[in-house]
Amino acid sequence: MDPQIVENSYRNVHLDFISNKNGSNPSDIVFASLPVSLMVPILSLILPFIYPLRYSFMKYSSRIVFHLSVEVIIIIIPVVLCTTILAGNTFMNSLSLFIVIVTLFFVTPNFWKPSARTVDWNQLWHYPISDQRPSFITNYRSGMSLATAISILAVDFQIYPRRFVKTETFGYSLMDVGVGAFIFAHGLLGSRICHSKGQWSKIYPIIGLGFLRLLSVKSLDYHEHVSEYGVHWNFFFTLALIKGIAALLKLPIRPSVISTLILVLYEIILKLGLQNWILSDYPRNDFISSNREGIFSLFGYTSLYYTSMEIGDYMKKPRALFQDWVGLLIQLLVLSIVGWNSLPYCEAIFGQPSRRLANTTFCIWMLTYNTILLSCCLTLDLLLVIVDYRRKRILNGETSNMKPILREPYSMQFINRNGMFYFLLANLLTGLVNLSFDTVNMNSYSAMTILIGYVCLLSSSTAYLSASIYGY
Repeated sequence: MDPQIVENSYRNVHLDFISNKNGSNPSDIVFASLPVSLMVPILSLILPFIYPLRYSFMKYSSRIVFHLSVEVIIIIIPVVLCTTILAGNTFMNSLSLFIVIVTLFFVTPNFWKPSARTVDWNQLWHYPISDQRPSFITNYRSGMSLATAISILAVDFQIYPRRFVKTETFGYSLMDVGVGAFIFAHGLLGSRICHSKGQWSKIYPIIGLGFLRLLSVKSLDYHEHVSEYGVHWNFFFTLALIKGIAALLKLPIRPSVISTLILVLYEIILKLGLQNWILSDYPRNDFISSNREGIFSLFGYTSLYYTSMEIGDYMKKPRALFQDWVGLLIQLLVLSIVGWNSLPYCEAIFGQPSRRLANTTFCIWMLTYNTILLSCCLTLDLLLVIVDYRRKRILNGETSNMKPILREPYSMQFINRNGMFYFLLANLLTGLVNLSFDTVNMNSYSAMTILIGYVCLLSSSTAYLSASIYGY
């Protein structure tokens, strides 16, 4: 048989394998995303027990290698498992991990001293916490990048649940939240940074990556889902243009007002016929019609970006004490609850969420999803602050036996500082794997071996880059 025919046949099989999916439901997607956040406190609370191993381990490696090895075992590999072969019941996965956290929360202080004193809640309420670089934001941004990196390769294997695959037109799925979460995370930097002239130095490389991806996909005849962004469009162009719009559009009004105006205008235009045209089989015979999903979804994604800017500005307000961060947590929880309860009404009025359109329901869903994850990360971070507070009370100056409470794992720091490199490398490795293996027909053992090797390579490469730049 002609090799070209075989190649085209497999390409079509692969495309069918990741197309025409209907997704899942919002709660399933949230519970599927929680293990990334839940593994951070598990690592932090387990570390004191295994910390003595560091000294024998460091005879053969550095401190960073020790921590990275432990974090790959405790954080990254379990997240891979929860996203693939253990994804049958996402609620039970999250509940089991939460039970482990609660158990360690009570056991760990007794590790330092059996007669551990209880928490003085009044003193804890005024316990100082630095607001220079909140750990929970680092964990949120890095966790989102890690989950995205796992999904973009895992989706090509049978071990990845089909309900997590991107929906064809409408619905909720784990892979649908990737772009929205990326844009939301970038907007959290706040309006001052997003509007600054320095943004352009970051925008140009993103545009370059967009063209690099376009050229590589077309030259290699790599499988692509045209209805996702269009014929020539991709995520990098979307992100670059949104950041460029924010850098240019410096209006003397709050980001939330701009966000609302954009979304209202866009929804009106969608209902006047734009939505039907975007989702139709209309020929892609010019640049706009060829890339209609990518071009017009910019309205919705820009609105989401401005909304996250507003939240980012609020989160940057000075907070020095434990009680201040509890106040922020309550506000994030209220926003999450309001968003969650508004989803059914949004569906009734505007229709189901669509990543292809980035319609109002999708934007509300993305706002809700990301504030839920932020709330979870902040809750778990405050839990670790309580443990750290107890550690200091228990030891009362006995620094020789003090064990660290690591609120911000090294792997999360590395991903956060090199987010674009991490995402680009994940895309390159994903393409390499797909060009080298028949992923669709691969058995579970082989697929897991490749996935674990993939995440280990991503982690070690990002760590090496961070060590070279920041000198760990």
